Amino acid sequence: MIRQYMERFHRIRKDWTVSEKSWEPSALELRETQFTLGNGAFGSRGIYEELPQDSLPGTFMAGFYDRVGSQVAELVNIPNPFRLSFTLRGEQLGIGKMDHSSHRRDLDLKHGILFRHTQYRDTKKRRYDYRSVRFLSMADRHLGVMHADLTATDAAAEIDVEGALDMSVWNSGTVTEGRKKHWRIREVSNEGGFEYVRIEGLENNYSVGFATALLIRQGTRKWVAKDSHFKLRLRKGQTVSVTKIFVIHGTQDRDPDKLLVRCVDHLRDVIKAGAQQVARQHIRTWDKLWSTATITIKGAPHDQKALRFNTYHLLACAPAPGSRGSIGAKTLSGDGYRGHIFWDSDIFLMPFFTHTYQNAAVDMLLYRYDRLNPAREIAKKFGYRGAMYPWESAGAGTEETPAWAKGLDGSVIEIFTHEQEHHITADIAYAVNRYYTMTGDDNFMLDCGFEMLFETARFWASRVEYNRRTKFYSISNVIGPDEFHEKVSDNAYTNMLAKWNLLNAHRMAAHMKKDYPREFTSLCRRINLRPSEIDEWKQIAPRIAMKVRDDGVIEQFDGYFKLRRVRLAGRDAYGLPKLPKNFQWSGVQKTQLLKQADVLMLIFLLSDVFNTKTKKVNYQFYEPRTTHKSSLSAGMHTIPAAELGEKEAAYNFFRAAAFLDLENVMNNTHEGIHAASLGNVWMATIYGFAGLTHVRDELHIKPRLPKAWSQLSFSYRWKETDLKFVIEADKVKLTVRSNRKTLPGRIKVYGKYQEFPVNKAVAFSKSGKQ
Repeated sequence: MIRQYMERFHRIRKDWTVSEKSWEPSALELRETQFTLGNGAFGSRGIYEELPQDSLPGTFMAGFYDRVGSQVAELVNIPNPFRLSFTLRGEQLGIGKMDHSSHRRDLDLKHGILFRHTQYRDTKKRRYDYRSVRFLSMADRHLGVMHADLTATDAAAEIDVEGALDMSVWNSGTVTEGRKKHWRIREVSNEGGFEYVRIEGLENNYSVGFATALLIRQGTRKWVAKDSHFKLRLRKGQTVSVTKIFVIHGTQDRDPDKLLVRCVDHLRDVIKAGAQQVARQHIRTWDKLWSTATITIKGAPHDQKALRFNTYHLLACAPAPGSRGSIGAKTLSGDGYRGHIFWDSDIFLMPFFTHTYQNAAVDMLLYRYDRLNPAREIAKKFGYRGAMYPWESAGAGTEETPAWAKGLDGSVIEIFTHEQEHHITADIAYAVNRYYTMTGDDNFMLDCGFEMLFETARFWASRVEYNRRTKFYSISNVIGPDEFHEKVSDNAYTNMLAKWNLLNAHRMAAHMKKDYPREFTSLCRRINLRPSEIDEWKQIAPRIAMKVRDDGVIEQFDGYFKLRRVRLAGRDAYGLPKLPKNFQWSGVQKTQLLKQADVLMLIFLLSDVFNTKTKKVNYQFYEPRTTHKSSLSAGMHTIPAAELGEKEAAYNFFRAAAFLDLENVMNNTHEGIHAASLGNVWMATIYGFAGLTHVRDELHIKPRLPKAWSQLSFSYRWKETDLKFVIEADKVKLTVRSNRKTLPGRIKVYGKYQEFPVNKAVAFSKSGKQ
């Protein structure tokens, strides 16, 4: 049976398990987020199948947005397929509704499976044993399975079973809107026990079809239920097994009959293959993903589990192959931030996928390329050239930032990020270039990448303003990564990334002209790019303003040093700062307090531009001023802290990020998993503690493991070369696997260049001995 089959794998993977060992009503929505299942095409919150009071079901289909009834387009909460309810003599078998003697749920991180075991007692003290298992198939991205076993332990029982789709779901309300439903039911049918439902989006007529079947096994009898609601009788000690299989397909095809046939035929094929075969393929696919994504820590089991939790959620939200989709700020685990895509995907998530799961990285970049024309329209609207990407993006690539939102103090505040947080255009250019540098994927660049780099450079060339007095170019009226300060001028992060964007585009134009002259001529003709424009990029870039004090501290923006200093009041258990008593958020813009890394983020992205002294003085200046009120911040601080030898601080920052959602550090995990923090944890581990850095075409390795870690091992893909690292306190062991005759670049270990033969492990100690 499918449950026993999957439990066999689970029993040997206890160190890959996140557990709920008792029923905690106050943690209901938190657990729903943490136990989210996903396969990139869909995500489903880890709800209880019987839907206890205050449950917040959420099933999200990547790319399905609707704006009817909302300020902006939202990721649509579609009908919940995991509903399954048992009623015995008028009493619902449900957590919080019937007494229970024991209860446990386990999320198997290794294979994306949610297990449950609850033992109930009815009002007459008769016992019932309930076990369930569910997954969203990673092998078949349209498929989900839930299996439940119910045993009448003490006495015979008559049971009502209800397994229809839960149609009562909605998108959460915001401070300016109530709850809303973004779809209507268009068709319901039943063909031989195969229930079919088609819903349609309110805005764009996008259709989603669901086909479900309930497979019943009782003793030696097996059958497909003719309806989603049926009755049966159990003898004392007898077990009934209910396997719910569903497939989901979406389409913009105007012919609804095609969708019905596709769903029903797909479901029929799955049932023919058998649930156990489906489970086997699902497990094999997860094993393949983990073969390159696993990070192993020795000496710190809690850190190990946190890393696996974060990596699991990265893999669960990765775009389905060929989807040309990206990842929202809350993955597919909740409708926080309305499912919108921010710079998180380009800066914080791309490195993980580039070095472990390259197909997903390509899809995320193609998401941006497919929305290049809307970005051009946004630039044109504001009077600029080229492409200006929206701060919040959804399906169409238009600007989707709401005008109003809730502030840190709970008040409703006006939002200006869409008008001023322009650095996202350079962030996307940075992601394109970094992907190319790390992979050497010329095909992507010729098809999409060069065009994106040139159009973003065009934007910055038109965005800068020449100051005749200073003889420099300024960028005014912006918001940097630190969102506490609005409408500032010459934000260092924005200016330097704009400068980098211009210089890199100029360099890439020369590269394309030299190596791909025919394609270069064709692209320039298509986008009307003139040689004088390309020359202008190089002329503007060196004269973009950036202010630096004599001691090397970079001014975050013009006038920042004149703002009021606020001393933070100690640290919490994670080493994060506490605000002074009675601090008023309304005046934060007049202080030097930062929401998150800004200058330090710049130094990390352009690490090879800044020397150690500059990194140190800026870390020492800005770290005491940072409140870390963003999930993007703590993990990012791990990297400079580790590099500069601030070992305790680095480890504290890492733990704050690694346990952010596992322990609900920011008290908002119920809204969804923090996607950027997932990527941050990976970067903190690889670039912070393992000490990997890329300097041009070289890979440098200088580990600085936390004291608690005796060993760190991981895989890292670099230009068609697979690197396997095993790092200890004073030793690096590296195995290189590649079809290339030579490495893609030189490798420096502990400050010395080393030779690495292919397919052979080589170890180097800190002292230099091999």
